[in-house]
Amino acid sequence: MHAIHGQHSILATLSCQSKEISDHSADRNKPGETSVSIVQGFTPSGRSIERMDISTSLLLGVLFGSIGMGYIVYGKKQHKGMALFSGIALCIFPYCVSNIFLFVLIGLVLMALPFLIRC
Repeated sequence: MHAIHGQHSILATLSCQSKEISDHSADRNKPGETSVSIVQGFTPSGRSIERMDISTSLLLGVLFGSIGMGYIVYGKKQHKGMALFSGIALCIFPYCVSNIFLFVLIGLVLMALPFLIRC
């Protein structure tokens, strides 16, 4: 009997928490306010650009990770150390960066490194 009461209280707590979350999510898109899905915090009112949206992060991470895998295969077959290093870095850095401009800048620099430094 006590186990059923414990499960009921857990479910009641979870339903209250989900209601609070849904109440907060309803406040995000107020009437007349435009939301931008690329960058969180970028609005027509002039808020600063801080973090990427999850879909942008995923898309750019897959893009740079795929290019990184190509660099890894090329660097390993041709014995090119800089291409191998750039490929590994392109696969790892998306997990560490959340600023969109820094994300793209680091990705482009890592993509250009094998062409600028020949090892």
